[in-house]
This record gives sequence, C-alpha cells and structure tokens, in this order.
Amino acid sequence: MPPNCLIGFYESNNDFYVIRFHSFENTKRDSSRRTYAVGGEKYSLSKRLWREIKGCDQNLILKGHLFWTENNVTMEGTLFWIAMEVTEKVSHEVIISFNSIDNVISKIELPINPFKDCDEVYKKLVIYKDSVSLITCLKSKSMEQWLDLWILSDEYEGVECWMKVQTLGMFTSLERPVGVWKNEVLMATDKMIHSVGGVVAWLPEDDVGAEFSYNIINYQERFFPLHDVEEIDYFESGGFLFI
Repeated sequence: MPPNCLIGFYESNNDFYVIRFHSFENTKRDSSRRTYAVGGEKYSLSKRLWREIKGCDQNLILKGHLFWTENNVTMEGTLFWIAMEVTEKVSHEVIISFNSIDNVISKIELPINPFKDCDEVYKKLVIYKDSVSLITCLKSKSMEQWLDLWILSDEYEGVECWMKVQTLGMFTSLERPVGVWKNEVLMATDKMIHSVGGVVAWLPEDDVGAEFSYNIINYQERFFPLHDVEEIDYFESGGFLFI
C-alpha cells in the first residue's frame, strides 16, 4: 500500500477507517504564483463508504506537489511523515502531520544542517522520550560519520522548534539509525543492530545491504501505516519488531 495511507480503529463507534491523502494544484486561489493543496478521504469499514475530509489543510501552505515516504511515526493519534515537496525547480524535504482527532494536516520544516562542510546521508523519524524526534546521519569530507538526535519541542511560548539533544559518533563506517527503544538509539551496520550499550541483534551474513532494509515498529494503539499490515501479523505491547 502507498505510504500516504493509514488505517485506524475508533473505539467510540467500534469502526475501522482507512485514510488517504493526495496533493494537487490549487486553482481556486487568486494568485499569480502556483499554490498547492492536500485532499483527504476517509473510508468507513462499517458503512463501506468514502467521504471527503473537508478543511483538513486550511492552514497548510504548499509550494509544490507532495510525495510521501515510508519514513514515518505515530504518536497520540497523530501520524508524521517525511515527504518531498516538489516544485518545477527544486525538491524540499518536510514533515507532514495528520491529527486523526481534529482531522488537521500540518507542515513542519526539518532542522537545518549547521555544518556546511559535511553531507546529510540519511534521516529517520522516531519517538524519543514521548516526543517526535529526528535522527540525522552526517558525513564529513574525511568520511567520518555521526548521528544527531533532534527533538521537536514547543517549550518556547507554544512555538514548535527543533532542539539537538544528543550526538553519537564519530564512526568510520556507516551506522544507519533504525529507531529508538527504551530511549536508546538503535543503529544498523552490515553485521548487527546495536545501541551504545551493546548488540541487540545479529544480521544474516549473506544479507547484503541489510542495514538499509531493517526498521523498528514500536507498538501504537491508534494508527499504523498500511504498508506495514501485509508484513506484520501482530503487534506485541511493550516491545518492538524488526521488519
């Protein structure tokens, strides 16, 4: 299933829902510049009907089409994706969030790389200490790599901003972040998945590129992306699964 879809269960009316999103050029606004909007639709399993989620993007300003990725997390009924905002000239990574309670879509800018002499190799959305967080993997010109952990905070007068709380490394080989477990960052090499405290799991020796194929699913009560449903038969409360 495409990453711009999710499935959820509402206890209040004992019903399952599928929600999907798409972006399109907004031709209704009077503007000399192109603007884009996001549409959402919700499917009720009990009613077997799709209906439009009206006004879900009323506060959302887009400069291009959105292309969702499978890099996402869920927290307290809100799903967060990393998406590509694509215009005719450039592409720009952002975080798109959907609050399933208020049916509101928002856009969150990613933290700016403060190092001009290094490249961003990879980024991963995670939940760290009950906050939406981002792990970025950076590489210097001398090929050294390290991980920065950022937390999305609203401590400053209710305004959301990114705070860097931790740096892991330097590493001489790629350490790809795969998630967070018990507030420890888990990383993958071609041989193992580990934290700072030690090895969590050994990877098959013949699994070439395994460090790029593993992800961690933490248990969430309300929503989980549809592309995970076919790969996982169950969720274990209080644990995590490698996929």
